[in-house]
Amino acid sequence: MEDGEIREVVAREIALFECARPQITTDIGAVLVFSGPGTVIEPISIRDAEWMSWFDLRRVTLGISIVLKVTGLRLAKHLLDLTRNDVEQVGPYFIYNGVNSKHENEDLGAYFSLPRFRIPESKLVLVDEVRDDDGSVREIKHTGDQLKSFPSHLLGNRIKGAIALVSNAPHFPRILRYMDYYRPIPEEFPIRCFPIHSDPEWATIYANSEIEALCRYLKVGFLSPNPYPADLGLGSAS
Repeated sequence: MEDGEIREVVAREIALFECARPQITTDIGAVLVFSGPGTVIEPISIRDAEWMSWFDLRRVTLGISIVLKVTGLRLAKHLLDLTRNDVEQVGPYFIYNGVNSKHENEDLGAYFSLPRFRIPESKLVLVDEVRDDDGSVREIKHTGDQLKSFPSHLLGNRIKGAIALVSNAPHFPRILRYMDYYRPIPEEFPIRCFPIHSDPEWATIYANSEIEALCRYLKVGFLSPNPYPADLGLGSAS
């Protein structure tokens, strides 16, 4: 596929994610939240653009909402009536693999320990390292590392059902090509994408930056040319 064709395909995918309205269903067994610029208590990190403010918090907040709503659906309980024990007994797992040097995991752990927080530690899976092909272990640095470090060993054991992915809409074409490249989640676990829609003021800037990044990574062989799943994780959830 030529460079221009790739750009057109990815632009169409981003448009689909921006318009998507996925439904939360009881079969979701885990929610994977991709850490973003900043942390849950810091708006942005060094070198992040101002328009990226609170991306991490927005992703985490949506992930929390999905966990609680799945729990509520399973128990036929209103969200306000849910307890930590409810989530511990029947709620899906919340998975987050952030960048240690940016204190993303540290800040999320502190956030989850706040009084009255309803997702217990037993349902929180924090990953802060990735193992390379040579066996060496290092800090997670980027989206590819986040897919590569997905805790696949929990699938079929502690985690059963669909895996919900949470990030900003323009980020998903790259996420799903890393997904196809590494295949950390077997086909028997459906993928459901929950994109956060962009503010019109910076939607074009973000989309263009993701398209450029995806094309660069494709050229050097860091990504699959095709997204996984083929329906972009929207076919059964929109």
